[in-house]
Amino acid sequence: MKQKYSSVGKLSAETSAASSAPSSASPAGTETGRSAVSIFTSLLLSFGVSDAVVCPGSRNGALVHNLWCCQPQLSVWPVTDERSAGFVALGIALRTGRTTVVCVTSGSALLNVLPAVAEAYYQHVPLLVVSADRPEMLLGQLDGQTLPQVGALQPYTPTIQLPELRSEADAWHCNRLMNEALLSTRRHGGRPVHVNIPLTPPLFRFEEERLPEERLVLEDFRPVPTHLEAALQEVAAARCPALLIGQSRENVAEEVLRLAKSGRVIVLPELLSNCPGTARMNALRNGHLDLLSDIDLLISVGGNLINKDVKERLRLQSDLRVIRLEPTDAMPDTFFHLHRICRTTLADFLAQLHAAPMEQKEAVVRINALLENTLIASADSIRASADTKVLRRDTIKKLTDTTALQLVAEAVAHHGIGSLHLANSSVVRNAQPFFDGGRFPILCNRGVNGIEGSMSAAAGYSLRAEGTALLCIGDLSFFYDANALWNTRLDGRLRVVILNNGGGGIFRHLLGLSDSPAHEEYIAGRNCATAEGICLSYNCGYLHAATLSEAAAALQSLLTAPSDRPQILELFVS
Repeated sequence: MKQKYSSVGKLSAETSAASSAPSSASPAGTETGRSAVSIFTSLLLSFGVSDAVVCPGSRNGALVHNLWCCQPQLSVWPVTDERSAGFVALGIALRTGRTTVVCVTSGSALLNVLPAVAEAYYQHVPLLVVSADRPEMLLGQLDGQTLPQVGALQPYTPTIQLPELRSEADAWHCNRLMNEALLSTRRHGGRPVHVNIPLTPPLFRFEEERLPEERLVLEDFRPVPTHLEAALQEVAAARCPALLIGQSRENVAEEVLRLAKSGRVIVLPELLSNCPGTARMNALRNGHLDLLSDIDLLISVGGNLINKDVKERLRLQSDLRVIRLEPTDAMPDTFFHLHRICRTTLADFLAQLHAAPMEQKEAVVRINALLENTLIASADSIRASADTKVLRRDTIKKLTDTTALQLVAEAVAHHGIGSLHLANSSVVRNAQPFFDGGRFPILCNRGVNGIEGSMSAAAGYSLRAEGTALLCIGDLSFFYDANALWNTRLDGRLRVVILNNGGGGIFRHLLGLSDSPAHEEYIAGRNCATAEGICLSYNCGYLHAATLSEAAAALQSLLTAPSDRPQILELFVS
């Protein structure tokens, strides 16, 4: 018999308000003519999902088939390594702002996406994990690729399990659950959701000629306006209030810059805040943490911070009060002095703050002037580096982790990029003096702070990027996630700079750790690997440099040479 496809002609689903309500007249076991897979696919399209990352497998074959048939309305990205696939989907979602699907087969394949799910949870990214499953009766019966998948991604997301369809009531239940799953990805600013679909053989009868018309449940968000009079009164009454912005994707650069110039509040944006003015944080970090003791009211917003020393110093201030801007239902008391939570966004807070009558504050003006005029390095020098030594361009003698990032920043300023991606650990810390937020998106897997997925998230972002997506990454992080390049759909928009110092550089700066004889080989991951062979295997361009002059020339080539595949520059640094 001629094989048919789930969505003939690759047509999109049409939604119907009259879709499958449960029928009391439908006896159990009645065939509905539909499947959970087709309902799932139909609602994905109706919901506006535009991207799905799919992994190989037999149990999820019908799911992948349906997603493939939905092209071009749905872009389907094949990724073999499930751990990488989860982060590729995360990167796509960070770029588009839309719910992105990652589809895996049964068994341990699902467990491999857990790191990406945790990152999506803490960064509030809309990620929909769909896993194919085996019948529940086979659990514990020594069947291959069979383990408990319900709840496997907790505590970061519960599981919504779709029923196998034997009646119209099952079809209605499946529709309701799938709508619930999709809507849940948009809540709390974005979140991961796990949908599990048990599938019983025969698995590969592609006999549905088109997707069913499914009811799509719409959800309108009408946030109740949050009136912040009490919080604004506290800001007005404070002697020296400060706004500290952690990792954020809010588009508030102009409003933040306006506040910084107002003299009413000290504005301290971290690099990952994507707000201008991050040089103030660099000035504080480099020998001027004592200025933090003047702050009597801290307004905290955004995700994880890079600057541990700033955080620790603020925690020690017994007279500090903290106002947290938190649009979700969480209650982070990061600085141990939480006084008030405002369930609002930074954009809403800034709008109300700008509208409120408030005078300039002498302490704010004084500290701003000190930071701007005394501590921020001039344009012809490099701001204080991660080890607090001020480097001037004409005094740089060798290629190190820090000087390499200086060269990257100079090349970026000259040639331009679309987005900057920073791996965790040393790279994101060392990059702070050389880049300013608000010029282009700056991203990092800072939700969990792990090294996994840095390559894959940047790769996923690049698939939907406009312009160059430049990733700076250390050698351990690169080799750990090298399968990110095992992706035939990647193109020349992805450019990578590897800072290869033969191990985990951050471990060499932790006081006392070097006293352990296990330090280099067992803790810091000392190695002599290079990326050249990996690049050859995955058909990526490869450049390398070990001196300042070589690095400068190679960076120009990296950022300007046209290519239809990712380009990798490996800098051997000391």
